Amino acid sequence: IDLLLGSLPPEIVSLVDSLPGVQTATGPSSNYTYVGFNLRDPILADVKVRRAIAHALDRKGLIAHLLRGQATAATGLLFPQHWAYEPQVVTFPFDPERARRLLDEAGHPVRKGGVRFTLTFKATTGELSRAIAEAIQFQLAQVGIRVEIRSYEWGTFYADIKSGNFQLYVLTWGGIADPDY
Repeated sequence: IDLLLGSLPPEIVSLVDSLPGVQTATGPSSNYTYVGFNLRDPILADVKVRRAIAHALDRKGLIAHLLRGQATAATGLLFPQHWAYEPQVVTFPFDPERARRLLDEAGHPVRKGGVRFTLTFKATTGELSRAIAEAIQFQLAQVGIRVEIRSYEWGTFYADIKSGNFQLYVLTWGGIADPDY
């Protein structure tokens, strides 16, 4: 028996599943992917800016297209089947117009070239991480936020995250079982 667990990029699963003599199984997991904010950053310290970014992101579109529908939108660290999962939390539905209003309220009007401000977004060099960063870059541009993507190999990327050397980043964690993580 050969086993490969959680190592296939989403776009490959259906291809592998169609191979003769190969069986695939899918199911819920405790992995989650998120965008991290540096709350000490002068722009991102404003809750209106963070809410605007949340409203500017089409999570359902990211799941459908980049993850091939093989995920569900998270509302926190814990997955819905977890005993401590709380479904009644504030969520931020995709609403670019609301995002624009929040950015205006936060004192970030559209300037020359349609840009309000620029943020640096860190990602690993992995294909999926880079694709997520590029999709987020496109979505945030629709509300006037310019995003510069910086891709690093894992060691440099994670050292920057741990030291607070970032504005935005994308990261995936897995296996969260304890609600007091």
